[in-house]
Amino acid sequence: MAGFATAALSGCAAASNAAADGEPSTQVVDPAVPASSRTAPAPPPVGEPDRPGLPTKQQLVAEFANRTPKEWGLQVTGVVTQAAAGAIALTFDACGGPGGAGFDQQLLGTLQKLNITGNAVPQ
Repeated sequence: MAGFATAALSGCAAASNAAADGEPSTQVVDPAVPASSRTAPAPPPVGEPDRPGLPTKQQLVAEFANRTPKEWGLQVTGVVTQAAAGAIALTFDACGGPGGAGFDQQLLGTLQKLNITGNAVPQ
């Protein structure tokens, strides 16, 4: 299917200072403006993360103790490994916030504006 795009958003375990293009973010400073009149960047918000804390070992064991793996490998049920000619698969790291608890709203907003929703995967 030509023009199909998939956006797979991956979580992360720690916040990153990388910009959307993967390069470290930097602040642009106008040398003509005296340092004393420059505004310092706002500190990150302090408060509760966007999601509950990480589960404890006991919670994970309780959830997965009675499950048995059904498949193992690179080609398993439900994983798309090929696409039609002209198709593209996009993967983004949209983590943010303390300990990766938030998300990159600007990145997700841009993907939504461009109609890259991850819903184009053929079933």
